[in-house]
Amino acid sequence: MSSVFNLRIGGRLAVAFGLMVLLMLLMAGASNGGLTSVDGRLDQVIGDRYVKVRSVGRIFDELNLQSRNARNVLLLDTAQERELELASIRESRQRAAKIYDELVPTVQDTQAKALLAASLSVRKGYGEALDAFFAQVKTEDMDGAKVVLMQKLRPSQLAYVEALTKLVDRQEQLMAESGTQAKEAVRDTTLVLWIAVIAGVVAGVAFGVMATRSVTRPLAEVRRLMESVAGATSRRTCA
Repeated sequence: MSSVFNLRIGGRLAVAFGLMVLLMLLMAGASNGGLTSVDGRLDQVIGDRYVKVRSVGRIFDELNLQSRNARNVLLLDTAQERELELASIRESRQRAAKIYDELVPTVQDTQAKALLAASLSVRKGYGEALDAFFAQVKTEDMDGAKVVLMQKLRPSQLAYVEALTKLVDRQEQLMAESGTQAKEAVRDTTLVLWIAVIAGVVAGVAFGVMATRSVTRPLAEVRRLMESVAGATSRRTCA
C-alpha cells in the first residue's frame, strides 16, 4: 500500500480505477458462472428429464390404444371391421417401437436403465401374447381370441403397465432432483451476487477515500507551505 501512496496523483487514481474495473470483471464472471449453472440445470429439467417422462407417457398412450382396439375386435361382427382395429394395433406398435428407439440411448441413470430393461423384457411377453391374439382373430376363432385376451394378453398388459409406472416414477424423481438442483444454483448465484455487491460497495468507498486523500493531502501540504511563506513574508515586512 505504501508503494501506491508513493505514486503521483495520476498514478494513484489509475490504480484505484483499475481495481474497480477488476472488481467489476470479477462480479461479471461470478454472475456468468452462476447463470450458466442455472441454465444447465433448467436445460436438464426441460430438455432431458421432462422429455423422458413424456416419452414414457406416450408409450402408455399407445398401450391404452392397443387395449381399446383389442377389446373392439371382440365386439365387432365382420372381418373387415376387425381388420381396421388390428391395423390400428400394428401402427401403434410401430410408434411405440420408434419411441423406445429414441428413448433407450438417452437413459443414463443406473436405476432408470434397470427399470427400462425390465419394461422391455415385459414388453416382449406382451408382444407375444398380442401375436397369439392376432393369430386367433385371423382364423376367425373369436372364442379362442377371447380366451387369449383374458388369460394371456390382459395379465401381460397389467405387468407391462406396472413396469412402465416404475420407470416413469423414476424419471419424475430425477426431474424433481434436477429442479431442486436448479433452485440451489439460483440460491448460490444470488448469494454470490450479494457478496460481490457488498464487496463492491466496500471497495468503492475505500477506493474513493484513497483517491480523495490522494488529491486533498498534497493540496493541504501546498496550502500549509503557502501559508508558511506568507507568514514569513509578513514578518519581514513588519520588521
